[in-house]
This record gives sequence, structure tokens and C-alpha cells, in this order.
Amino acid sequence: MSLLAKASMDTRDAILSWLRFYSTEKRYTLAEVADSLEEKFGDYVGRYWIVDTIRERGWAVAVHNDYRQDGLSYTFWLFTKGDRCAKGEGLTDYLALVQVLGVINALEDP
Repeated sequence: MSLLAKASMDTRDAILSWLRFYSTEKRYTLAEVADSLEEKFGDYVGRYWIVDTIRERGWAVAVHNDYRQDGLSYTFWLFTKGDRCAKGEGLTDYLALVQVLGVINALEDP
């Protein structure tokens, strides 16, 4: 059973609402969005919850790569759904996946 399936609907909906609000506000950076989610919901919104959420929405992992640049470790995620794609890149999986979820929200919101 996925982490998402274990969550109550209220918790899941609250997390999605929180993410949508912060990811659409232009005055917040992705790092601030991630920090807000972590502060409000704890470890639950880590990497696995976000991947489960993205997959539940019909998106598939096309590429996931970890790499080093200028001595720093980075991670890259690319998801696809039909002819659309959503990319996230950052110092951690969590930051990259929050970026991906923000892109997906923007693509799917009318």
C-alpha cells in the first residue's frame, strides 16, 4: 500500500491545497514552498508521497537521474502523460519533485 493510500482524504486534500496555493503564488521560491510543506505536514510529504501523488494522477516517470556539477549533487526528474511532460531539477529529490508537481498543477488546471 502506498503512503498516499494510507493517508486520510482530509490530509491528502489539505496537502494538495497547500501545494497549489504556494506553487501559484509568484512571491514564493520552490525552496520556500518545500519548507512550508515540510513544516506543516512533516516527513509525510517527502519524496515517496509526491511520487505516489504524481503517479495517481496518471503521470509516469520517464527519466530520473542523479548527477554532480561543480562539486554539488543534483537530481533530475522528468514525468510524461500523453504528449505533455513535467520536469524538476534540484539539490534534492524533494525539491525537484515539488517543482514537478507545481508544473503538473499548472498544466492540469484550466
